Amino acid sequence: VGSIRVSGTDVPIHEQLLAAIPDDKKGQQLTRSLQPEGFVDFAFCCAWKDLSQHAPITTLDIRLKDCRIKFDKFPYPLQHVQGMVTATDWHWELEDIEARGANDSTVMKCHGVANPAHGDGGSDVELNIDAWDVPLDDTMKVALPPPCQQAWEDLRPQGRIDFSGHALKPAGSDEPTIEVVLKPRPKTVSLEPRMFPYRLEQMEGSVVYQKAQ
Repeated sequence: VGSIRVSGTDVPIHEQLLAAIPDDKKGQQLTRSLQPEGFVDFAFCCAWKDLSQHAPITTLDIRLKDCRIKFDKFPYPLQHVQGMVTATDWHWELEDIEARGANDSTVMKCHGVANPAHGDGGSDVELNIDAWDVPLDDTMKVALPPPCQQAWEDLRPQGRIDFSGHALKPAGSDEPTIEVVLKPRPKTVSLEPRMFPYRLEQMEGSVVYQKAQ
């Protein structure tokens, strides 16, 4: 009966730190996919509460401090990332994650969970993202999957949008189910379709993108 505790302050995110994350529950794989940079505070604990325990209770709290992230599935660069990442027995949760885009006017907030599944060592992952005042520029375009880039070329949008996104990936799936809702900022968005090269300004409404498994 007892515990082991390890903590650190202003620890740079580097290869040795990433390699220390256990990968049997895909935690290291998920972390590497974010391509994180910056500094963190962390507190790790293994606790045994009675002698009959087969494994310790593990907790890990990570506070992100002015980090940078670029998710390999959607490589839109985020900076000034702050918030908490917690894990209890490798059940992960993102809490109060907030970031800025390529410019400080773009604000993104995120929360999500990743829970280990039985059998294959993977995790059920759910992620929600909300963003405000995102410019429709080349940084956004190159982060999109190829079909969306083609639609971008066909519509030639300009302006600024808000969006919300939801992604769900069961442990046994190779690809997530994704839904994204895009809404123009008031009186900012224009289109000039290639098939009808007439500039349409002050667009309103919403666009819904869905990708099923």
